[in-house]
Amino acid sequence: MFIQRDPGQLYLYGTTTASEATVAGWVERVDPITLTPAASSGELPAGGHEWPGSLVAHANGDLYVANGSFVHRLDLACRIKAQRELPVDHAHNGMLILGDGSIATKDLRLGPEPSTLTICNADLDVLTSVELPEASMGRLSTIPAAGGDDIYVVGETRLFRYRWTGRELLIDSTWQPRYRHQGQGGLAWDATIVDGFVWLMNNGSVDTVQRKFSTEQQAHGAYPEVQELPDSTWNDPIRVIGVDIRDPDVIVEITPTENSGGWVIASPLIHDDVLLAWDTCHTGLAGFDVSDRNAPDMLWYQPFRPSMPPLLFPDTNELVVNDFRFLAENQTSDDLVVLDIRTGTMKSRVATGATTLDGMYLTPGWHRDLYYCASGTVARIRVESAL
Repeated sequence: MFIQRDPGQLYLYGTTTASEATVAGWVERVDPITLTPAASSGELPAGGHEWPGSLVAHANGDLYVANGSFVHRLDLACRIKAQRELPVDHAHNGMLILGDGSIATKDLRLGPEPSTLTICNADLDVLTSVELPEASMGRLSTIPAAGGDDIYVVGETRLFRYRWTGRELLIDSTWQPRYRHQGQGGLAWDATIVDGFVWLMNNGSVDTVQRKFSTEQQAHGAYPEVQELPDSTWNDPIRVIGVDIRDPDVIVEITPTENSGGWVIASPLIHDDVLLAWDTCHTGLAGFDVSDRNAPDMLWYQPFRPSMPPLLFPDTNELVVNDFRFLAENQTSDDLVVLDIRTGTMKSRVATGATTLDGMYLTPGWHRDLYYCASGTVARIRVESAL
């Protein structure tokens, strides 16, 4: 993933692969136009775990990395200031900076063993570490709350909410809505919180991920580089599920396509009562009007195959999604497409040069541009008239 700090400060985080002698992470400061590295952290220990972690920019001026079973603190020249092995010897895939400057991260698992949520301070001292009720694959979400922060976690069958008070991590036993019955439907990964609702898509049961986590040495195997579509491990259509953060019994469901056995490894995007949902397996991207939670209405549909979380430019209503395409036998292309979020009208398409299907994040730039990364490919995409 790329992240930006002040104008002109662009950083790239990545990992080596399990096929190399040492599995490690790395961070580079790169030129925002040429993407040439200007500084590098060198290898960052990952505990042998290969999985896309997280890079975040802290208000204290430093960078923090969740990388395998380690967290690292870097200065803006990518020099290591501190690093710590986390309490759980497992890959971690999400990191949040909370309101008091502390850091939350979580390991990712498929059952039966539960995941663990860990809070560190800015010096990487572990403040608390709590075993979750279930295994959890996706990243964390948070919103400010009275007396601290509420952290939302998507488990294998339920959603969970924890309150971080600055001293304690407390589970909310009154808010644990079930989105999936054991063995039925697809598990969800990430959640999006907008206007008092937590939204997810119950669609993360992908066979390449299942195989990676099926051995005793979970998350030590190679991260799947996909040039063909993996199969789903379930047979139902994708469902979008929204849960009221005030009342776990208020649940909205949307079926964006009727195709059975779909999957996608991200959460929906919602902006100004327009919800975006998609099916990576079968293709299909749809926009819904959710201003009336009781009667969502499809606004538009496009036959695209996004796999990455979409990127929205809210001032122009421009939506950017990737569209993974099969051009011919053994020929694939991952394109970026610009749409109007309200009408679905396509404004532009460009090939990124990547040929693998990935779930990485797009990052906005400063000059009507954005940054893209996938396995082995990084790119800057700009409007032709921009710098």
